[in-house]
Amino acid sequence: MPDQLRGVTACVCRGCRAGALDAALLDELIVDLDAVKAFMEEGNEVLISFDKFVPFFDLVIAHTPQLAAEYGIDLRELDEDDFEGGGIVSLRRHLEAQKTILAEAS
Repeated sequence: MPDQLRGVTACVCRGCRAGALDAALLDELIVDLDAVKAFMEEGNEVLISFDKFVPFFDLVIAHTPQLAAEYGIDLRELDEDDFEGGGIVSLRRHLEAQKTILAEAS
């Protein structure tokens, strides 16, 4: 995993487990994901072990409905099986959904 994602993903994992995510942390991860995607789109190679990253994807994606239930937010528009565009696109959608949930709940 690129170094710029390592620290943020660790914080998000701790936040998911502790139920203490905030919009700023989610924004930081989204910015990092976008930077990696842009770097790749420029033709650069990024070596990410998706086998090591999948548990993180699973944790974030599983946290979305838990967060929504905690704050009474309806997630009908978020399809859990939507992997069109790859795992990073799905992960980003869940991070955006979590930011929306936190914004609506505050």
